[in-house]
Parts: sequence; structure tokens; C-alpha cells
Amino acid sequence: MAVTVTIESNIRRENLPSGDELRRLMELVERAHPKLCPDANEAREYFTHFRNAAMFLICSARRSETIDTRYSAWTFMNNADRWLGENRINGGVGFKALTAAAIATAVPYAGEYPFVSFALSLGAAGRASAEWREILSRGHVPAPVVVNDGRPRDLPEFRVRRPALPDVGERLRR
Repeated sequence: MAVTVTIESNIRRENLPSGDELRRLMELVERAHPKLCPDANEAREYFTHFRNAAMFLICSARRSETIDTRYSAWTFMNNADRWLGENRINGGVGFKALTAAAIATAVPYAGEYPFVSFALSLGAAGRASAEWREILSRGHVPAPVVVNDGRPRDLPEFRVRRPALPDVGERLRR
């Protein structure tokens, strides 16, 4: 079944991957990250979600220079859903497919699905990204970025203090 995606912007068609190129990108990601392979429940919708997420990341997502841990990856999934609706693109996007599409379109990332952060910022990019072409020509996806000596987030160390439990035995002895 052929699918036509119409995006209302000044993005040229040659900056967008074809269906075959998207499938090759998806295969490269799945080979490098087996956790991102669709399970039996996702198989029917997965390519559509992957395609939609890739279109959002290529056409609209603003990339940043560093991994931004201020926003969860779910924030960008919500942004993708909103962008898809604004551009009348059906099918939605799933978190696993968004993660796979981010890797396939050369968005720097840290961590491993489902605990992943991206080098994305809020707002629209204004120009299409074509880094996905380099991934196809190399034949493999980039490795995750190591952030802060292997820690995926720069969070302060803390310990949970638990209140002391009352001595139940003391009550019973009375």
C-alpha cells in the first residue's frame, strides 16, 4: 500500500527519505539495537510510527549541541504528535519508534531504550536535516553519547532516608 505524506512547508522532497530508504534505516537501527525491534503487538503499526517520527525529526525537530536532560524523551513524542496533527499526517508515533527514528536520523542520544535522552530542544528547526543520508552511506548507526562519565543524567547524588519504624515488640511486652 503506497502512502503519500504531504507536509506544508518549504522542505524540498529530495531532503526526505523514500519508503525504501526508511526501511533500510529502520533495519540498521534494529540490527544495532535489538530492543527497538517491534514486538508482535506493534508490528502492524511500527513502520508507520517510525516513518512519522522520522518525518518530524527531519522536518521540524530542533537539534541542540548537547544532550538535553531537562526534557524527557516523552516531551518530544508529544511534540511529534502535535506536529503530525498540524500537518494532517495520520498514524501517530510511538516511543520505541521515536527512539529508533532519532537514532536513524543521527540525533545524538545517550542511554538505552527506554531510558534515553536526545540532543533536541523545544521549538521548530526551520530547515530540514539530511544527516540520515550519511547513516545510509556508512551502513551503521551512531553509538550513544557518553554523558558525565557514563551517567546518562547529571543528577545530584542523594539517599533516601527512611523513618525509623516503631519497635512493635516493645508495645507487646508492656
